[in-house]
Amino acid sequence: MRFKASAATLLAGTLVVLSVPTASFADNDSPDLIDELRVVAPDLAEAAAPEGVTASTVEDVTASVTSDTITIASEAGEFRLTAEDPGDGSTVDSVLLDDASALFAIRIESDIAPRAYDFTLDLPDNAIVDDIEDGGYMYLNASGEFIGGTAAPWARDAEGKDIPTWFTLEGNQLTQHVDLDAVADIVYPVIADPYQGSWLVESAYVTSQSGSDYVVRAVPTQFGRYSSGAAILSYHSADLRARLGSNASKVISTIENQFHCHVVYNYAGGGPTYDMESWRADVWWWLQAAVGCNP
Repeated sequence: MRFKASAATLLAGTLVVLSVPTASFADNDSPDLIDELRVVAPDLAEAAAPEGVTASTVEDVTASVTSDTITIASEAGEFRLTAEDPGDGSTVDSVLLDDASALFAIRIESDIAPRAYDFTLDLPDNAIVDDIEDGGYMYLNASGEFIGGTAAPWARDAEGKDIPTWFTLEGNQLTQHVDLDAVADIVYPVIADPYQGSWLVESAYVTSQSGSDYVVRAVPTQFGRYSSGAAILSYHSADLRARLGSNASKVISTIENQFHCHVVYNYAGGGPTYDMESWRADVWWWLQAAVGCNP
């Protein structure tokens, strides 16, 4: 594989669970972990695949899981993340979501647990790895087509306090670092995760208004909500146009700038859809946040 960059930083996603049958990983069913995930990531809890399901497909993207692997496959290519032994005081579970994405839920049980968790990343030959400024990574095939990515990481304790966390990528080893020493009075367990996916926009449609005015409405996937750096915006746009089909030409400059604003700033709120109006002034997306992406 070819690495365009390697990075660090923080923030990302989590959810429900497939058990891991070795002594160092979680054993069989983990109802307590599921409940803990619902506390720290309720949005992702809503997207959990039914218990026992090991693959989910949306269009040409399929996410599949085993106890210690996550595979994301599409027409553009396939990548796989494999969890390594997390060490004493922690467990790792694979988690499948129903939008063709998946993650590993790291459960850190006490302050004796490791501060770093390793995963092996397998990519196609000559794949390109590009880092995203929010701390995640995106993966491209040798032709530059988007295969998928790893969303920026996050970690939270049982009371929802954010714990500093970041990725490093050395060769094919992705490591999530969790700084348990940086926060006072941590309430264990701490939940952290590397989150993988490819599908960014679940659906999109156009509604007509008066005259020639119209609204483009987009519904992001959970993975799309958690993959929001500027470096990945062109792939969000490609997904938006693909979902619109024959209406792809409706994505004029002002629509795309509003859309990019929603993608980058969705953590500030905004409901389940991104609404972009054709009559809005065409303002660069990074200037729109103060007005709710509605210039």
